[in-house]
Amino acid sequence: MSGNFIRKYTEEERVKIVEEALACGSNSLVAAKYNIHSGLVSNWKCNYRRYKQTLKPKNATQPKDEEIIVDYK
Repeated sequence: MSGNFIRKYTEEERVKIVEEALACGSNSLVAAKYNIHSGLVSNWKCNYRRYKQTLKPKNATQPKDEEIIVDYK
């Protein structure tokens, strides 16, 4: 076996990672620090801006433009 496993992050852990990525401006650096794919950090950031949480709600509709957090730095 290769030793790979799926790591499940709590909402609090994901928010911490997203806030770190927003603060430093680099998904790649933060992803490397936590040994996760930078695309995952990017997805979490996108959902965080749109839905104010890192995972898209199951019954989510596209938010209105004024509801999306644009200036997130």
